Amino acid sequence: MLSEEDKKFIEQHAYLYDHEYLYYSIILGEPYLIGECLCLFDGETLYINGHNLERHEMAVEKIKKILSSQPEFKKANYVWYWGASQIKDASIAGFHMKDFSEPSELDADRIVSLKEFDMKNLPKASRDLRRAESNGLKMEVAHDKIFSHEHIRLMTEFMKTHDVPLPQLGFIDGLRVYAAYDHVRIYNVINGDVLAGFGVVSELFKGRSIFLEGFFDRKVVGSSDILYHKIIQDAKHRGANYMSLGYCVGTQGLHDFKVKWGATTSGPPYYQHIFYREGCAEPDIGKRFLQWSEKLIQERLLKC
Repeated sequence: MLSEEDKKFIEQHAYLYDHEYLYYSIILGEPYLIGECLCLFDGETLYINGHNLERHEMAVEKIKKILSSQPEFKKANYVWYWGASQIKDASIAGFHMKDFSEPSELDADRIVSLKEFDMKNLPKASRDLRRAESNGLKMEVAHDKIFSHEHIRLMTEFMKTHDVPLPQLGFIDGLRVYAAYDHVRIYNVINGDVLAGFGVVSELFKGRSIFLEGFFDRKVVGSSDILYHKIIQDAKHRGANYMSLGYCVGTQGLHDFKVKWGATTSGPPYYQHIFYREGCAEPDIGKRFLQWSEKLIQERLLKC
């Protein structure tokens, strides 16, 4: 578990969406700070965030040191690594390794430098914002942290119309739990008296706001523009220096949209590797790699 000193170190050095350890812990397990690396452990899978907090390169020797750093890590049957450094010539006694993700320029965290942010420099975003406002869309910050049936409707519609990567499903599910935390804000887009979109923003770190997830009614033109404008301006007014808009999950349209709103690349594209213990099933991320909460449900369903 993280000490108070660990939390201070992370806050001082965090530079990516991935460093929002509290949100990740809901989905991936107990957080640890091993050296300059954030890790999470659910009793079976050790997740290693290879985006080193001091921006050092990662290598297999570092992964070995992490594995041997805690007695409980000896129980890990899987080690899931993601980060900017490719793990080459990886050999860990008792484990096989599988590569399952190559770097993509469309899959890097995008940030807005709030000190430099000025709508005058974003003509297309300004036009689209005026269109959204002329359509009568309004913004509000939710005071009630409970998702309404309208929030659930938008999330359900999102799942029907988007090919969401399987590992991301746990984060979307965890959002309903995490939204209740005091440092998390829910922004609602209102069209008349109907919810047309919403976004969830974390302010866990002083000086950095993180846009966790957003959901929109695709039939309401401008709902995403008015939300992005609100969360960016709000973060700036509340004293943040950076607004992390998160990953584009390989989607050109989402990448272009974030760039339209002044985003730049905050971190390099990343590699992903999974090490799996000898005798354990080879993971197939394209089909399913269950996170701990999903494993609980699976265990119960197997009894039916």
